[in-house]
Amino acid sequence: SALQVITTREEYIILNVLQLKPQQQRLQHLGKKAYDVFEVLDPKSNQTLVLYFDVTIPYNWLNESLKKK
Repeated sequence: SALQVITTREEYIILNVLQLKPQQQRLQHLGKKAYDVFEVLDPKSNQTLVLYFDVTIPYNWLNESLKKK
């Protein structure tokens, strides 16, 4: 399951609160949805984890705002 965010800033707030260190980030599209996929390092366990954020709302907002210019 992906965590839905309203702004991409929320992603970094969540990573910070969970004390996870981003290693890689990529944008992935599935159907009409857009996802940020983060590979993060958990410094407590030294494990690499993959987290999914549903960024459809900010992605669509950005696309619409660019069309208006």
